[in-house]
Amino acid sequence: MAKTANRYLEIDPWVIEEKGFHPGRSEVSESIFALANEFMGVRASFEEGFSGESVQGSYFNGIYECGEHHYATKFKGFAERWTYMVNSVDWLYTRLSLDGEALDLGQVKFSDFNRKVDMRRGVVERSFIWETPSGKRLKLVFERLLSMKHPHLGMQRIAFEALNFSGDVALVLGSDFGVTYHLRETQPWSVVKRDCESAATMAMGRVASSGHRVYCAFLLKGDQVAGAEAFTEDRVNARKLTLSLAEGKALSIERLAVLHSEKDASLDDATVWSAGLERFGKYKEMDWAQAVQEQEAYWQDVWSHVDVVIEGDDENQQGFRYCIFHLLQTYHGANPRFNVGAKGLTGEHYWGVTWWDTETYCLPFYLFNNREAARNLISYRHRTLPGAMGRAQQLQQNGARYPMCTIDGEEVCDVWQHGDLEIHVSAAVAYGVWKYVHLSGDKEFMRTQGLEILIQVARFYASRGSWGARSGKFGYWGVMGPDEMHTMVNNNAYTNFMAKKSFDWALRYLEEVKAEAPDAYQAVIEKTQLTPDEPSQWQKCSANMESMLDKETGIYEQHEGFFNLPHIEYNEIPDEQFPVLKKWPYIDLFRYDLIKQPDVLLFFFLFGSEFSDDELRANMAYYEPRCSHESSLSPAIHSILAARLGQMDKAYEYARYASRLDLDDYNNNTSEGLHVTSMSGAWMNLVYGFGGMRTDGSKLAFFPRLPAEWTAFSFQIYVTDEAILSVRVEPKQAIFELKGADELEIEVYGKPVSVTREALTVKI
Repeated sequence: MAKTANRYLEIDPWVIEEKGFHPGRSEVSESIFALANEFMGVRASFEEGFSGESVQGSYFNGIYECGEHHYATKFKGFAERWTYMVNSVDWLYTRLSLDGEALDLGQVKFSDFNRKVDMRRGVVERSFIWETPSGKRLKLVFERLLSMKHPHLGMQRIAFEALNFSGDVALVLGSDFGVTYHLRETQPWSVVKRDCESAATMAMGRVASSGHRVYCAFLLKGDQVAGAEAFTEDRVNARKLTLSLAEGKALSIERLAVLHSEKDASLDDATVWSAGLERFGKYKEMDWAQAVQEQEAYWQDVWSHVDVVIEGDDENQQGFRYCIFHLLQTYHGANPRFNVGAKGLTGEHYWGVTWWDTETYCLPFYLFNNREAARNLISYRHRTLPGAMGRAQQLQQNGARYPMCTIDGEEVCDVWQHGDLEIHVSAAVAYGVWKYVHLSGDKEFMRTQGLEILIQVARFYASRGSWGARSGKFGYWGVMGPDEMHTMVNNNAYTNFMAKKSFDWALRYLEEVKAEAPDAYQAVIEKTQLTPDEPSQWQKCSANMESMLDKETGIYEQHEGFFNLPHIEYNEIPDEQFPVLKKWPYIDLFRYDLIKQPDVLLFFFLFGSEFSDDELRANMAYYEPRCSHESSLSPAIHSILAARLGQMDKAYEYARYASRLDLDDYNNNTSEGLHVTSMSGAWMNLVYGFGGMRTDGSKLAFFPRLPAEWTAFSFQIYVTDEAILSVRVEPKQAIFELKGADELEIEVYGKPVSVTREALTVKI
């Protein structure tokens, strides 16, 4: 792969650390050291302010601003409105001055800079020594956390140590609703209520169009905070104080912040304020030591279940753990109304929306680590089904056309070829329903939610498809596949394959629910108004689906005419032309056989049990050299498939890229926020790739392989809510062991085996 690592962080299995300040990487570090807890997130911008390159960011899941799209030319079917996860209150607002000099690491003299996060603690720590023009040296340590146990709680601790003087430091600690939404250079918040006279400092802001509100209250704790003076300025609500420092003696101040959000614009401000005040009352007695203790206990428990261990390779060990760390910070199923945004809660790029990679990439991680979170992810799609059905009607189709990008269930994509042509999104949702039920056995979910989704998705694909005038085959004209470098194509192989699956799943579960739960079946038939002829129509569409398989070569043509596109050698494209998505004229993206990410190869991964190694080898040999990997979703899939074929050097290189995509800023865009959904691809890389796990058959199957660079690796997965299967792969053997159950039937290298509480060893 023609990708270069931009490495400046230390290698450590558990700690992400920046030794010495790298101002040219400041926005990258703000993303890398970002914290989140599903409810809210905060970038690692300097709380004291910074005149260098910086994107200060504080975000709340589901809190957005909205408005109408403004097109130069608008056609029927274009998305009507936009939403974006709005940058919210800066609850870490801090200003420091010493000897009349304001602290700004872009302007002042400082040394011994260090920033780190220990993934076993979930606390970000930053320290340095500030030297004023008069020679005074002050050591500062800033710490912050977002509580994983109490999602509405944020904590900050600042430690001061005067190294060569005794004297006063002026300090302002506050909350600021005057933040900038950087993608639009707007300041969307107005303060609708504030109280700076109580012991705590409180304020509530509102964004104009959506009416969403955020309540912020903070309380200062420490030896010298009693006389802090209330201070307000525009949208800043703060406390001023002066700290008297004695040489060589450390002193610290703690800030407890409680955040509350409200999406219901119909509620009056007094009601929302009271709810925030009540929430503040629950946490106001918390102190830093207690919050840290609970945070460490949370992560200790989590890592005991989800950790992956790589022996002999600290570089990849750090990368894989970092991916898991942020997956769990972004989403762990605490609130079924939340979902996973492509950047999580770490940046504004992609506007905080949910894409189709939630089901295809993120769901497996949660299925095998947190079944409740997995169900909540799929339930989100049932809750937003009305929006998907409304979108289908806008496009003069039936059923449910799930949106390309959304926060609240409505399509907000303003690029028509993505929002209108990428119809494979609905199939991703159907895939999520099938995969969840297939692996969890949750029939109650299928009866109450899943089947309704499958019916509406099948109904959409039946109405969106057409019959070829010459071929007589059923397929889809005028679409765009996952590749996204070929638009308005006919019969994209991935889209057709997944639409066929969607028909088959709807037909299968209609029969199953009818046989096993007649009342539930009748209820969903009445709710969806399913007509007797629809299932037979779906059966006909499925049976006659155009596959795009070239029977002579065994290669699936990505879409009609792809084999005849002009060829361009990926490895011969000059480095300065990457990323081509930004450097090439837009029309050039669609003229060659260069692809952005796996398209055909993706269904070889999703349904690996249906294809032989020879079939995979032929398609891998054709499509891999044509892939630019300009999507972060690409490397992990290529690594998994390469490992299956025994191409271990290639699999290892792709895996390193996937696991360290953000830490090493391979795509030169970590500054925009982390690639959270692709982080789940890194986890799949280890479990599905080197662990060789396949989950689309009747039994869990494993084909483990060990990269030459590792001495061993291990992981564990929940196969039920109680049963845990642990897998350890060594140079000559793989070891399987079951906890929480007596026996589990699986396949290893294609042969059935029984795993019990006693370790089972299989030769590699």
